[in-house]
Amino acid sequence: KSLDEKIKLIETELAYYQRYALSINSHIKLDTNNLFKSNKVETFNKNAFNDCHSVDKNIEYIYIFPSARTTEILINCNIMNSNYLLHIDNQGNVKINE
Repeated sequence: KSLDEKIKLIETELAYYQRYALSINSHIKLDTNNLFKSNKVETFNKNAFNDCHSVDKNIEYIYIFPSARTTEILINCNIMNSNYLLHIDNQGNVKINE
């Protein structure tokens, strides 16, 4: 996957979790140590967070709330044999961290 494709995959996955959190009126907790998987909901695209990990080892989970608010986090992703630092903002938007 290209960098743009990877960013779109992650944003689509986060939007899926945002809709799901709203539908159950509860937060979704994603495990940063387990490919950002949730114990509440199946992944939409299990490849979205492949080869990605949290930069801050103290952050074990990110949360997605029914309001669509998302924990801000920096993740490092290996994309086409290059490492990219990506920032997920509190709305679930993904950008290259510069």
